[in-house]
Parts: sequence; structure tokens; C-alpha cells
Amino acid sequence: MSTLPDWYYDDRRQVGLDFEDNDQVAAYDARQGTDSSADRATLERLALPPGALLIDIGCGTGNLVRCAAEAGHIAQGYDVSPAMLEFARARARSLENASFHLGGFLTLQAEPDSVDAITSSYALHHLSDFWKQLALLRLHALLKPGGRLLLRDVVFAFPAEEIESGVEGWIAQMSRSDGQGFSRADFAIHVREEHSTFTWILEGLLERAGFRLLENRDSSAAYFDRLYERA
Repeated sequence: MSTLPDWYYDDRRQVGLDFEDNDQVAAYDARQGTDSSADRATLERLALPPGALLIDIGCGTGNLVRCAAEAGHIAQGYDVSPAMLEFARARARSLENASFHLGGFLTLQAEPDSVDAITSSYALHHLSDFWKQLALLRLHALLKPGGRLLLRDVVFAFPAEEIESGVEGWIAQMSRSDGQGFSRADFAIHVREEHSTFTWILEGLLERAGFRLLENRDSSAAYFDRLYERA
């Protein structure tokens, strides 16, 4: 970061929920961090060539990276939580082709035109739209021509005029009060302090960055699940 200008955003700082506590990391993994069948399906969806280089940004506890390495790919995970990375390294300790690094969209290091696929789930919303655009431009430059970007996130498809009912409906649908998932307070923090945007804005940012849509699996008014390729 020392070579960057003084106005550059430090994307390695925590935003929203704090995952520096080991118990919180373990709870996260129990709730949504380990689904090997879903991660293998993600790899099939990417249609990677043998020995591909895959980067997962916001890798959390690293299960997708582990699955990719087990499939014979070179897999790198980036996250801004040292506690998450420690958990992920322990999970993949026997896999020489899996590695984990502190960083995010704006600070990850890779050679231009070298990456076969980039995945990210529920991480891009940590950046404002200004920095989302720069992040997507960086990812486009890192991918090989025809390389793929699989992006999942909380992105709002309801009309801007319906923000109150849209947000309240999303929180009511997603939150749980039994301690087995994220609470209303967790989702309120997300809306208040993080940077989920509207679908039409993110679509424009991706198009301007040079990505071409291959597949749309959005399943609700707040769930963005799309596969792109570097045009």
C-alpha cells in the first residue's frame, strides 16, 4: 500500500460484521462456510481447464479454494480477516496448490492476463460504487481473454421508490431469531453500513469494465448470481 496515492481506499479493513473473533468465524463456517457439493457445482459451472488458476475474493473459511485445489487447480483465496485466513489455511493444510492471502479486490496481487477464473460471494458490497468500478476494472485486467468472473452478492432489484418496503421485506425474509443464522440486527448493519447497490447500477459497472454476461441465476429481488466472461 505504500506505493499507492494517499486517497486510495484500504480494502483490507473490516466493514460491517467483525470476523476477527475465532468463535464468530467458526459460527460463520457452520452457517454457510462449508458446502462442498455446492462448491463443486460452482467449479463445474466455471468449466475450468485442467490446472487453471482460480482466485476467490472474500474466501471466508476457504472451502471453495480447498475444493478447487483438490480438483487439481491452482487456487488462491483472499480475505481481509486474518482469523478467516487462519481457519482456511488449517482446512487446506495438506494441499500445496492452495494458498491464502490478506487482501481484497483493490489489493490482491496477480499478473495481468494470467487468471482463468475469479469468484466472489458476498464481498463486493464492502466497496462503494466508486471503488466497485475500479475493482471490476482490476479483475478484468487480471483475467485471461475469455476468463470468467462468477459474482454473487446482495444486490437490490426492487425500484428505488420502494426502498423502505423492499429492505423491510428482505430483512423479514432473511433474518432468524433462533440463533442459527444472521439476525435482523445483522441485516440492519448490512444496509446501514455496507454498500449493496441496485442491480441496474452493478450491471452498468460490469459492462463498463468490459464483462459480457454468460448466465443469470438471480433468485430473488436481493440476490445477484451471475457468470461473466472477459470480453
